[in-house]
Amino acid sequence: MSEAARNITLAWPDEILDLRDQLQALNHPLYIAGGPVRNAYLRRPIRDIDLTVEANGISTARKIANSVGGAFYPLDESRDVGRVIYSINGVQHYIDVSSFRAETLEADLRARDFTINALAVDLLGDLTLAYDPCDGLTDLQAKILRQCLPHSISDDPIRVLRAVRYSVQFSLKIEEGTRAAVRQNAPRLAEMSPERLRDEWFKLLELPNIKTACVIADRLGVLDVVLAGVFASAGEKASAFQIAHALRRFYTAVSPMRTDETAAQFDLGMFVVSLDRYRAQLQAHLDYLWPNERPQFALLLLAGLLGNLSEHQLAKFAEQFRLSNGEKSRLSLSVQCAPLVELIDLVDPVSIYRFWKAAGESGVDAILLSLAQYLAAHDSDLEQDIWLRQMERAQFLFHAYFVEHERYVAPPVLLNGDDLIAELALAPGKIIGELLNAIAEAQVSGAVNTREQALDLARLIINSRSNGWHHA
Repeated sequence: MSEAARNITLAWPDEILDLRDQLQALNHPLYIAGGPVRNAYLRRPIRDIDLTVEANGISTARKIANSVGGAFYPLDESRDVGRVIYSINGVQHYIDVSSFRAETLEADLRARDFTINALAVDLLGDLTLAYDPCDGLTDLQAKILRQCLPHSISDDPIRVLRAVRYSVQFSLKIEEGTRAAVRQNAPRLAEMSPERLRDEWFKLLELPNIKTACVIADRLGVLDVVLAGVFASAGEKASAFQIAHALRRFYTAVSPMRTDETAAQFDLGMFVVSLDRYRAQLQAHLDYLWPNERPQFALLLLAGLLGNLSEHQLAKFAEQFRLSNGEKSRLSLSVQCAPLVELIDLVDPVSIYRFWKAAGESGVDAILLSLAQYLAAHDSDLEQDIWLRQMERAQFLFHAYFVEHERYVAPPVLLNGDDLIAELALAPGKIIGELLNAIAEAQVSGAVNTREQALDLARLIINSRSNGWHHA
């Protein structure tokens, strides 16, 4: 046995044991490395697996895909990393297989970021034998986050963000030398590729205690690099942290993580009571995955942090983070439409229609963001009656969107643009869109219910125009 290996109790789920049985024919060491070993030690869930082999990572991944009936593709040919995608009980899982990044397993582990991740177990060997050359298991027991080598963070400054995330995720104290390295290398985050910075930041946004993560990131000089120029004052920054905290609590309230304790406080209790009937729809909305599996709820938290930016500033920030076009639109509309929520006249169906027409699906996020902004602004002086009215407003708007969508959001199409052009001898142009919108608003108000009524309204509008439109 290697001096860097020791027998310990690891809680491997059935999926790992089944995978072990399926891969026995490979007949060479397949080392589970990093996070899965750490999580097995901590008795935390394991979903995706990182494997490392002495050589031929991509070809090994192809063999594994064949063995488990999964899909395969080369993830990083320059580093000999392959990915396997397979399903267990309808849930998609990933296996990433890489070749050693050094000559030996021990050297490979020592070259990793933090001691708690410098762990490995041979999947096809003794599953209680952990390779731990950096004594990461001792650090886990002592609740300490320590870089593997004095230059681990400076070798790859993206590890600055990981240090913040791991410290919060596993409730670890960052060791003094590691903390100094984080501070020293935080400015170098600006040198990282936008894609790597974005992906690490979104992983941090997914943490349950996002407020603590933001506070630690701020104290270590990370926030001023990742969110450079976002906050004009310490007060603005603190408010943004509170907004993100409230949004995370909302997500917990509609997610499977909710417990009886979730709604123990009045504000969240009223959220649960008022909106629980839409829980499934809200959960599906917030769990939607953008490219690279970035969840919508993390994008909403980002909107909470960036809520004071102008439309132009938001667009610039979204571009810097290389967000997809869909994410850019959702981020911008969420922030822009949040202030509109308070202005909606709930007794006027047209007012509700206009909100949803402007916001689209982003209206769901705008409503949640508006609620979070209210809580943040009244953190110490929340008035129950006003909060109840806020919840009633949200309840009504969600009912319009999720239950009476056809009445308030998307009335049935009675006429399309081609119909208007043909029936009324109109030329294509801006008037067509205006007429269609006027018809839709009249449908929402109840003034128009049939195709003929829609045509009559269109004629009335055209006849009322003194000039500016021409017949074909």
